[in-house]
Amino acid sequence: MTLFQRDPPILAVDVANIAHRAYHANKHLSIGSGDDKKPTGHVYGSVKILLAVIKKFTKRDKRPELWWALEGSPERRQKIFPGYKAGRERNFEPYPEVRKLVLRFPGRAFYHPKLEADDMLALMTHRGVRGKHDVVLVTGDQDLWQFVGRAGIKVYAKDHTISTAEMVAKFGVHTSKSVALVKALFGDTSDKIPPAFPGMKHKPLLDLINEYEIRSPLGLYGNMEELPEKVQARMKELWDDLERNWKLVNLVADPNTKFKTRQGPTSPDRLVAYLEQFRCKSLYDPVKELWS
Repeated sequence: MTLFQRDPPILAVDVANIAHRAYHANKHLSIGSGDDKKPTGHVYGSVKILLAVIKKFTKRDKRPELWWALEGSPERRQKIFPGYKAGRERNFEPYPEVRKLVLRFPGRAFYHPKLEADDMLALMTHRGVRGKHDVVLVTGDQDLWQFVGRAGIKVYAKDHTISTAEMVAKFGVHTSKSVALVKALFGDTSDKIPPAFPGMKHKPLLDLINEYEIRSPLGLYGNMEELPEKVQARMKELWDDLERNWKLVNLVADPNTKFKTRQGPTSPDRLVAYLEQFRCKSLYDPVKELWS
């Protein structure tokens, strides 16, 4: 039994998400000492994660195609809401070096300077599915749970494929097509998006969304009369905040959006040379096999 009708699938990887996950799991790894001390866990951990995912989705000795979603600027959303992703400064930022890492892997990198990785993943998914491919979104970003349960698409987080039941338990809606609306209503602490209607109980709104399969603010507004008048009045008072959040959580999906692509190298030489900088000797032979 396979996960897809067309195995192996394309693996569309959120590079920034992998970088931060690897760094936090391997903070203890470094080379050098004192002022010359250099973290290595983000590079070592990223390779280990990627090799494991590639192995999992390799079918009949045929490896999946690799697509890398690179991170652009959040400026577009910050113009809508200046508090978006505020306060995320870190002592060490692992992404730049992991970005260089994946550009030395086989596969294709996708990038737009004004689009974040989750937008790129949405665009890449539409491109892959239109091309009759199955796609695995490799990311811990729950924004991509908007694709859970859709034909030919899987969302793979950490060590498993996200199920519809897991999505329902997390967001309280029966279809992933309502996930964006839930995020707009109740906010997203990871991206510092506040709730549209602070203090409002979730259950009545979720019941309404599920009963009428509502997927957007427009659909919610059209069925608002089902709610108590005081709730309706409160929602109308703060409706602009919901519209703002809706713009923040919606992923770019215009198939005409132009973005840059870059093909990976035809041999492992550049990747091995890069790993040598971080003294990841145990990974030299495993990564060479990606070109075999």
